[in-house]
Amino acid sequence: MSSGFRVPRSAFLSLTRVEATPTERAGPTTDNRAATERGTRNAERGTLVAVIALAAVVRLWGLGGQPILYFDSGVYLGEGAFLASAAQRAAAALIGPGPANPIERVALATQDGTDAHPPDIAKPGHAILLAVSMLLLGKTALAGALVSALAGVGTVAATYAIGLRGWGPRVAIRAAWLLAVSGQHLVYSREPLVEADGLLFATLAALVYLQARSARSLLAAGVLWGLAFTCNNRLSYLPAVFLIAELAWWPGVWSVIRRGFLVATGFVSPLALIEGAYVVARAIGGVAGARTDWLDYVQQLAAFSRMNPPDRVRFDEWPTYFVDLALMDGFGVLALLMIGIGVLVWRLRRKPRSRADLLLAGSLLVPLALYSVYSTGEVRLRHFSLALPWVMLAAALALDWLARLINDRRRNWILVASIVVLVVGAVPRVAALDTAPSGMPAVLDAIASGPVASTNGPVLAFYVGEGRTNARLREAFVNVPSDLRDLAQQYPVLVVDMQAEVFAGDLTDLYARTTPRLVVSNGNDAWYLADLLEHYGVTWGGWNDLLAKWHANRDAASQLRVYDLRELAASVR
Repeated sequence: MSSGFRVPRSAFLSLTRVEATPTERAGPTTDNRAATERGTRNAERGTLVAVIALAAVVRLWGLGGQPILYFDSGVYLGEGAFLASAAQRAAAALIGPGPANPIERVALATQDGTDAHPPDIAKPGHAILLAVSMLLLGKTALAGALVSALAGVGTVAATYAIGLRGWGPRVAIRAAWLLAVSGQHLVYSREPLVEADGLLFATLAALVYLQARSARSLLAAGVLWGLAFTCNNRLSYLPAVFLIAELAWWPGVWSVIRRGFLVATGFVSPLALIEGAYVVARAIGGVAGARTDWLDYVQQLAAFSRMNPPDRVRFDEWPTYFVDLALMDGFGVLALLMIGIGVLVWRLRRKPRSRADLLLAGSLLVPLALYSVYSTGEVRLRHFSLALPWVMLAAALALDWLARLINDRRRNWILVASIVVLVVGAVPRVAALDTAPSGMPAVLDAIASGPVASTNGPVLAFYVGEGRTNARLREAFVNVPSDLRDLAQQYPVLVVDMQAEVFAGDLTDLYARTTPRLVVSNGNDAWYLADLLEHYGVTWGGWNDLLAKWHANRDAASQLRVYDLRELAASVR
């Protein structure tokens, strides 16, 4: 290689370090070094403020008019609405007059007349956060989405802090920029699902664990991981991440057991507190003679496990996340992730290994390996969202290494230019997700106050009440033509939304042949693509089928249509 392209030796060295270049270490003279360092810190702080501001703007922009699109969003909103209304009725009964003692009045007041339904899918932490938001802001779509939006902004900040602690400001800032404009993260920061707040607590737990130097810190990390689990029980793989991270400085079996005991004690604390609240509520209800047929936390976890058994293994769908990331965040981010994994593996060859490197490896590779072949509830994209901060940290590691490889002296300029290109490239995707119209106000005017069915009963129930629509149990799923005949016996009207197009088939053909009473825009094709990725695993080469489905149905998926249900049922062959 005397005349060809030479790879600088520093590029290979950078695989095992993220620190100042030789030029930077020489630095300014001793007299003004402090001023230079102070200026650098101020620049980094200013950049962080800009990143957080961007993350906040893209997550809060037009949030009050954001359509609620996902089926499970309606389910979670129903749980939050129940807890909010129960708290309001309990407070009124506690201070109001009545023949019984205050505790009995509270028990009887919350037995009947509460809104929606009690939590029953083992994610009570998220329901509590939604209830608090609704108590403060009222029962509105904004109250539900704001929890996710604020959690999303917090996760960007926590990702920066982890990057700074583990690999320095260059990696931290680039990872925060990438996460701030991530299409996948933006989806879960604008829908009232469990992913955003669960991910925030898990990321904060990782930050506390990474810096832990005392038993109290390990206990605090465990509490945060426990809070994450109460919001999103898909984080059940966390023990594997902890064990991998502990390999950094293996202090012996008994020391690991002691550290694990501290983390585990913190982890179960919020779970035990919630279960204790259920036990106390059930005891009070029994004494007062109130109905207590709801599920407590342990019963919810057992029921969730039965509904989602570990039998959905598809090894042929291993490309799913790579397709998801390319479609939601761009091929540039996908390429950086692949390079970042290689950089991380090379860094792990050195000893002693960095705890930050091992924490990144576990937090990134465990969920990717697990959920690439296994899915609970058929919501693949949500599973992968748990790794998003770590995906962006790996991509930022790759960016830093590539900048060294190209030109060590101009690394900062290369990093800035790369981030500018990636952020500008994300603008169309961010704009599409932020500006999706909501047709629900027009639909509510059209259906008035009568009973109405929907292909997304839980979401419609948030607006009209569960007593007026098919929000619960089997009738909430409108999957086959015979479902229309069953619903027509109780409901005169059917509202068709994006959920109908996710599993397009005979029913969608029937909707297309029938003239609706009303058609309004609701959502857009960017949200429809995200919804498809939620539900479909992808085999090698199977992405063409997925994109063909998206292209064929994206116009209909971006509408709310109101039909005469009896007319539809009469058309069923």
